[in-house]
Amino acid sequence: MRTTPGPWRVVPNRLNNGSLTIVGSGNYGAIASTTFHRPDPEENEVNARLIAQAPAMADFLVRHFLVRLTAPKYRTMANEARDILRDIKS
Repeated sequence: MRTTPGPWRVVPNRLNNGSLTIVGSGNYGAIASTTFHRPDPEENEVNARLIAQAPAMADFLVRHFLVRLTAPKYRTMANEARDILRDIKS
């Protein structure tokens, strides 16, 4: 399974109700939406921005982390990271 291509960005929800929508690049449209019902609007925005960074974080993990964890002492850490990525893709 593939994810919507990044980068993802945060935009105001079309309903203009205070919620935020995370959209993919190009014409991919909405990926997720945070709710305006959160008690703290700042928390709502931070959550949306965290979700929007998911493609960049996954790419970073693969390019800069997994390829360098080859020593036996890092095997457990690398396997855990691979399991996280596998869970995302399944």
